[in-house]
Amino acid sequence: MQGGEFIISREVTERNLPRISEINSYQSGSYAPMEEIPLTRDSRVFNCNGTSGDLILLIEKGSYIVNRAATIKFYAELLELNSSS
Repeated sequence: MQGGEFIISREVTERNLPRISEINSYQSGSYAPMEEIPLTRDSRVFNCNGTSGDLILLIEKGSYIVNRAATIKFYAELLELNSSS
């Protein structure tokens, strides 16, 4: 993980796995900056900006981690899917 990944809840993953997998298959050929993604306390985006050293991420089994490039491209849809729980 490089930071910028979207974490989807287990319940939403169970209901939408085919679409989430399709979204996650998107790969960008270049580094994608996170400038257009609002990172707030309630954001479901893994934010490791300004951190150094080793990090540990604990998430509920069955949650889905969407890659950074797909998160940026499909952010609005991921928010909508994840808020439907």
